[in-house]
Amino acid sequence: MAGGKKPSVGVLGWQGRAGRRRRGTAPLVGRGAVGVSLHYAVLGLLSNGSMSGHDLSTTFSRGAGQFWTVNADGVQRSLDRLVEADLVSVEACPEQTYRSTRLGQSVLDDWMASDDEDVPRREVFLLRLSVAAGLGSDEVGVILRARISTMKGRLSTLMRAQKRQRSVEAIFPTELQRVTAEATLEHLIELARAEIDWAGALALGPCGHLRHSS
Repeated sequence: MAGGKKPSVGVLGWQGRAGRRRRGTAPLVGRGAVGVSLHYAVLGLLSNGSMSGHDLSTTFSRGAGQFWTVNADGVQRSLDRLVEADLVSVEACPEQTYRSTRLGQSVLDDWMASDDEDVPRREVFLLRLSVAAGLGSDEVGVILRARISTMKGRLSTLMRAQKRQRSVEAIFPTELQRVTAEATLEHLIELARAEIDWAGALALGPCGHLRHSS
């Protein structure tokens, strides 16, 4: 790029420091921050070398599937967008594979060093709970019981994933990736347990008291 300046990265994609896109490319856009974050995750996977679309989808699901849901079609759409933006190149021999370009690596580096504090926070459950609080304690009780049921199912899924992860050896390229994956699962399990306890205490405590006293 002119002057050797690296592109800066924002929630909706990358732009030059003067706020102009590089000629011939398109900004990284998707379904808000969710779609854009997938683009960066794909760039991260490709930074280790070329991969096919199938291998990318499989690797992503194995490493991040418990906290970031995406199907093969979603990964392919992300790849198409990255190719269009000149952040990923296509290699057709012997099979079609994808590789991060120098620009793609630069964009990834900027994103990794950025702060996500400006990403909009949207917690649908907490918004629903807030609305229910204005409708009465019965509505709040329904919301909390449904949440407890959902999180118990989530906890069971995570515990099964943890058991599978511990029973299979050498599924990660490096020891660091294995340790990080195990720690991430443990973190998600603790979050699920904490939310079940929190919702149960709220349902039996303040909200339960209000329901019985109303």
